[in-house]
Amino acid sequence: MIIDGMRWMIFTDFFGDAFEAFSARKDSTKPRLPTLIGMGRATLNTYTSGVDGKRRRPPAELLTKACVLLGFEFEYEGHIIVARKKGKQALTEESNYISSSHA
Repeated sequence: MIIDGMRWMIFTDFFGDAFEAFSARKDSTKPRLPTLIGMGRATLNTYTSGVDGKRRRPPAELLTKACVLLGFEFEYEGHIIVARKKGKQALTEESNYISSSHA
């Protein structure tokens, strides 16, 4: 169980750092980001900055809304965490190789 808890702490830090960087890049809409995903700025800060140096584990709903509504994506343990609309193909190494070799 300790290992599972540690993995979530690592995920929480990756998510928090990635979402803070994403927010900084979206500087013009940063004040609106919490509103766009349906939460208050203070609540969002508990996932990104934390309270007393400890971040809260983000719920799946927050991750889903961030990816779907804002276009947020990040890498965790060699996987790209992203959402695509139904019918849109996700870019893979294979599809990228195929399209670049036929160019």
